[in-house]
Amino acid sequence: MQAQQRKNNVPLAERQKRMTVLTRQREAVLISIPKARLLGLPEVDINKEKRNEEHGQEAERRGLNAAAYQRGQSDTGYCVVEKVEEVSLRNLLGQLTSLGFYYCGGRVESWMRDGNILYKSILEFSTDKSKEQRLTRTVLDEFSRYTFTVYVWANYRFRNEELGREGGQYRLDTINCPDARELEQFEKPERYLNIQGNTYGIQEAD
Repeated sequence: MQAQQRKNNVPLAERQKRMTVLTRQREAVLISIPKARLLGLPEVDINKEKRNEEHGQEAERRGLNAAAYQRGQSDTGYCVVEKVEEVSLRNLLGQLTSLGFYYCGGRVESWMRDGNILYKSILEFSTDKSKEQRLTRTVLDEFSRYTFTVYVWANYRFRNEELGREGGQYRLDTINCPDARELEQFEKPERYLNIQGNTYGIQEAD
């Protein structure tokens, strides 16, 4: 319940500013999973402190409270789904395809924490067909064999960082899955993440 309370404690005025993103059609979706390496994806070292600082600066430019969700890090998005466990993403892939999204590859991010190297794999889906890549069996297996702890964020992104709002904005959704569990043979997922119009919902399994 702690995560849900944190979401509900965001001031109403802050939530209202952020949730306007749900009036936009999503143009890109990023799915991150706790996988050290997925075959064929390039590896990228990232600086978490620098990224957090950049998100804080972006929040200031947008007139937002970067710490509104009390996550210990800066953000600018609207939290649609917060910490639901044992969720399958099987349905999501088909729904993205039916909505005109194309798999566009991804990357493996790595960073240091307490002297250890941590990883996550990020898969990109976009309405821009020119970026399309082949969806490999390795990627498909991740969504058929695992359930995840799921957070979903809807975010505005500047089309041109230098121009800011004057250069226009688009909607980018991020589906963050910090934990995963491999299903046993013949085991069915407890619940599914589904796209519901411009938002998302959790469907309990029958």
